[in-house]
Amino acid sequence: MKIRNTQGGKRIEVFDGRIYNFELLKPDKKRYFNYYCPQEFHKTFPNIEELHHVSAVIAFIEKYVRENRTDK
Repeated sequence: MKIRNTQGGKRIEVFDGRIYNFELLKPDKKRYFNYYCPQEFHKTFPNIEELHHVSAVIAFIEKYVRENRTDK
């Protein structure tokens, strides 16, 4: 785990486990989100709403992929 200062705030980075990168696109904008082990952090910090939301999105994507695999 590494803590670094970015734009006046602190950021925790975990380098063991899963890393998720999301890119949201609009016609005139792009936003990038990076999460390091969000589901594990959510178990430890259940009161952080953003971790709850990203964990739910990941669970939805994993379920969709499981149900729509073509190599079954």
